[in-house]
Amino acid sequence: MKKLIIMALALASFNMQAQDKKEDRMAIKKERLNKMNAEDMAQIQTKKMVLALDLSDAQQKQVEQVELKTAKRRLEHMKKKATMAEKGEKPSEDARLKMQNDKLDNRIATKREMKKILNESQYEKWNTMHERKHKMGRPRKMERKRGTAPSDRDGDRRKH
Repeated sequence: MKKLIIMALALASFNMQAQDKKEDRMAIKKERLNKMNAEDMAQIQTKKMVLALDLSDAQQKQVEQVELKTAKRRLEHMKKKATMAEKGEKPSEDARLKMQNDKLDNRIATKREMKKILNESQYEKWNTMHERKHKMGRPRKMERKRGTAPSDRDGDRRKH
Protein backbone atom coordinates (compact mmCIF):
# COMPACT_ATOMS: atom_id res chain seq x y z
CA MET A 1 0.00 0.00 0.00
CA LYS A 2 2.85 2.33 0.89
CA LYS A 3 4.57 1.64 -2.42
CA LEU A 4 1.39 2.39 -4.32
CA ILE A 5 0.98 5.76 -2.64
CA ILE A 6 4.64 6.63 -3.25
CA MET A 7 4.30 5.70 -6.94
CA ALA A 8 1.14 7.79 -7.29
CA LEU A 9 2.86 10.80 -5.73
CA ALA A 10 5.89 10.34 -8.00
CA LEU A 11 3.66 10.18 -11.08
CA ALA A 12 1.71 13.27 -10.01
CA SER A 13 4.87 15.29 -9.43
CA PHE A 14 6.34 14.16 -12.75
CA ASN A 15 3.13 15.20 -14.53
CA MET A 16 3.17 18.63 -12.90
CA GLN A 17 6.80 19.17 -13.94
CA ALA A 18 5.96 18.28 -17.55
CA GLN A 19 3.07 20.77 -17.55
CA ASP A 20 5.30 23.48 -16.10
CA LYS A 21 7.84 22.95 -18.89
CA LYS A 22 5.11 23.14 -21.53
CA GLU A 23 3.71 26.33 -20.01
CA ASP A 24 7.23 27.80 -19.86
CA ARG A 25 7.78 27.05 -23.56
CA MET A 26 4.44 28.63 -24.43
CA ALA A 27 5.26 31.73 -22.34
CA ILE A 28 8.65 32.07 -24.04
CA LYS A 29 7.05 31.75 -27.47
CA LYS A 30 4.39 34.34 -26.58
CA GLU A 31 7.05 36.74 -25.26
CA ARG A 32 9.11 36.30 -28.43
CA LEU A 33 6.05 37.02 -30.56
CA ASN A 34 5.26 40.15 -28.54
CA LYS A 35 8.76 41.48 -29.18
CA MET A 36 8.44 41.11 -32.95
CA ASN A 37 7.08 43.92 -35.05
CA ALA A 38 4.92 43.53 -38.15
CA GLU A 39 7.85 44.02 -40.55
CA ASP A 40 9.84 41.21 -38.93
CA MET A 41 6.86 38.88 -38.97
CA ALA A 42 6.15 39.63 -42.63
CA GLN A 43 9.78 39.16 -43.61
CA ILE A 44 10.04 35.78 -41.88
CA GLN A 45 6.77 34.53 -43.37
CA THR A 46 7.79 35.73 -46.84
CA LYS A 47 11.12 33.92 -46.62
CA LYS A 48 9.34 30.73 -45.61
CA MET A 49 7.10 31.09 -48.65
CA VAL A 50 10.07 31.79 -50.93
CA LEU A 51 11.60 28.51 -49.80
CA ALA A 52 8.38 26.53 -50.07
CA LEU A 53 7.03 28.00 -53.32
CA ASP A 54 10.18 29.10 -55.17
CA LEU A 55 8.97 32.68 -55.67
CA SER A 56 10.54 35.11 -58.13
CA ASP A 57 11.89 38.46 -56.88
CA ALA A 58 8.79 40.30 -58.11
CA GLN A 59 6.50 37.77 -56.43
CA GLN A 60 8.55 38.00 -53.24
CA LYS A 61 8.05 41.78 -53.03
CA GLN A 62 4.32 41.48 -53.63
CA VAL A 63 3.93 38.66 -51.12
CA GLU A 64 5.86 40.63 -48.52
CA GLN A 65 3.37 43.51 -48.86
CA VAL A 66 0.44 41.13 -48.37
CA GLU A 67 2.14 39.53 -45.37
CA LEU A 68 2.89 42.96 -43.90
CA LYS A 69 -0.80 43.89 -44.01
CA THR A 70 -1.70 40.56 -42.44
CA ALA A 71 0.92 40.92 -39.69
CA LYS A 72 -0.26 44.44 -38.84
CA ARG A 73 -3.85 43.23 -38.53
CA ARG A 74 -2.73 40.27 -36.41
CA LEU A 75 -0.68 42.45 -34.04
CA GLU A 76 -3.54 44.92 -33.71
CA HIS A 77 -5.92 42.08 -32.84
CA MET A 78 -3.45 40.62 -30.33
CA LYS A 79 -3.12 44.00 -28.60
CA LYS A 80 -6.90 44.37 -28.37
CA LYS A 81 -7.21 40.91 -26.85
CA ALA A 82 -4.40 41.61 -24.38
CA THR A 83 -5.96 44.86 -23.18
CA MET A 84 -9.33 43.17 -22.75
CA ALA A 85 -7.70 40.31 -20.83
CA GLU A 86 -5.91 42.76 -18.53
CA LYS A 87 -9.22 44.41 -17.74
CA GLY A 88 -10.87 41.02 -17.25
CA GLU A 89 -13.38 41.73 -20.00
CA LYS A 90 -14.77 39.37 -22.59
CA PRO A 91 -16.19 40.46 -25.94
CA SER A 92 -19.96 40.56 -26.31
CA GLU A 93 -21.71 38.23 -28.73
CA ASP A 94 -22.02 41.06 -31.27
CA ALA A 95 -18.33 41.93 -30.94
CA ARG A 96 -17.39 38.26 -31.27
CA LEU A 97 -19.52 37.95 -34.42
CA LYS A 98 -17.96 41.10 -35.87
CA MET A 99 -14.45 39.77 -35.14
CA GLN A 100 -15.25 36.48 -36.87
CA ASN A 101 -16.66 38.28 -39.91
CA ASP A 102 -13.64 40.58 -40.09
CA LYS A 103 -11.27 37.64 -39.79
CA LEU A 104 -13.02 35.75 -42.59
CA ASP A 105 -13.18 38.85 -44.80
CA ASN A 106 -9.44 39.34 -44.31
CA ARG A 107 -8.74 35.69 -45.18
CA ILE A 108 -10.84 36.00 -48.35
CA ALA A 109 -9.02 39.20 -49.35
CA THR A 110 -5.64 37.60 -48.69
CA LYS A 111 -6.59 34.57 -50.79
CA ARG A 112 -7.63 36.80 -53.68
CA GLU A 113 -4.41 38.78 -53.51
CA MET A 114 -2.30 35.62 -53.38
CA LYS A 115 -4.19 34.18 -56.34
CA LYS A 116 -3.20 37.28 -58.36
CA ILE A 117 0.46 37.03 -57.33
CA LEU A 118 1.13 33.29 -57.56
CA ASN A 119 0.92 31.02 -60.56
CA GLU A 120 -1.52 28.11 -60.48
CA SER A 121 0.76 25.44 -58.98
CA GLN A 122 2.20 27.87 -56.42
CA TYR A 123 -1.28 28.95 -55.41
CA GLU A 124 -2.43 25.34 -54.96
CA LYS A 125 0.58 24.57 -52.77
CA TRP A 126 0.13 27.81 -50.78
CA ASN A 127 -3.57 27.10 -50.29
CA THR A 128 -2.83 23.59 -49.05
CA MET A 129 -0.19 24.86 -46.62
CA HIS A 130 -2.43 27.71 -45.48
CA GLU A 131 -5.50 25.54 -44.87
CA ARG A 132 -3.47 22.89 -43.04
CA LYS A 133 -2.06 25.58 -40.75
CA HIS A 134 -5.52 26.90 -39.93
CA LYS A 135 -6.97 23.43 -39.37
CA MET A 136 -4.13 22.47 -37.05
CA GLY A 137 -4.58 25.52 -34.83
CA ARG A 138 -8.11 24.73 -33.72
CA PRO A 139 -7.63 21.12 -32.57
CA ARG A 140 -4.57 22.13 -30.54
CA LYS A 141 -6.56 24.81 -28.75
CA MET A 142 -9.37 22.38 -28.07
CA GLU A 143 -6.90 19.74 -26.95
CA ARG A 144 -5.50 22.12 -24.34
CA LYS A 145 -8.98 22.95 -23.08
CA ARG A 146 -10.36 19.42 -22.98
CA GLY A 147 -7.21 17.40 -22.43
CA THR A 148 -7.98 15.11 -25.37
CA ALA A 149 -6.03 14.34 -28.49
CA PRO A 150 -7.51 15.44 -31.83
CA SER A 151 -7.47 11.84 -33.06
CA ASP A 152 -9.78 10.87 -30.18
CA ARG A 153 -12.47 13.30 -31.32
CA ASP A 154 -12.66 12.85 -35.06
CA GLY A 155 -11.78 9.20 -35.42
CA ASP A 156 -8.61 9.98 -37.40
CA ARG A 157 -6.23 7.33 -36.14
CA ARG A 158 -2.64 7.75 -37.24
CA LYS A 159 -0.67 4.67 -38.17
CA HIS A 160 2.93 4.53 -37.08
